[in-house]
Amino acid sequence: MNLLIGRRVLWIGGIRKFLPTSDAYIKYLLKSAILNSEHLKKIDVICLDDDNNARNRYDNFIDFNYYRFANRNVSDLFEDLYDMESKGKRQKKEDFVPHQLEAVHEKLMFESY
Repeated sequence: MNLLIGRRVLWIGGIRKFLPTSDAYIKYLLKSAILNSEHLKKIDVICLDDDNNARNRYDNFIDFNYYRFANRNVSDLFEDLYDMESKGKRQKKEDFVPHQLEAVHEKLMFESY
């Protein structure tokens, strides 16, 4: 079973306690999904991490050329999206497109480096 069939980007957000050392089954499922996904181009993790413990777990687990970790609160993503919406950058409700979410996500990832 491949959870990422046809996916180009994987976003993991806000899961600080993810990948505990004792949870081998979840690690196996995610790792096999990543390895078997021929279209996957990027893995981004957004996670508030005060002590670098979560980042170290993700860094040790994800062996992927285009993996990025942002030490940010995932709510920042939604706040930035809300700010974009409230400043009138879209004219009608129907004008919302996934590109806005992607632009806000990319900005958040870029600001983390």
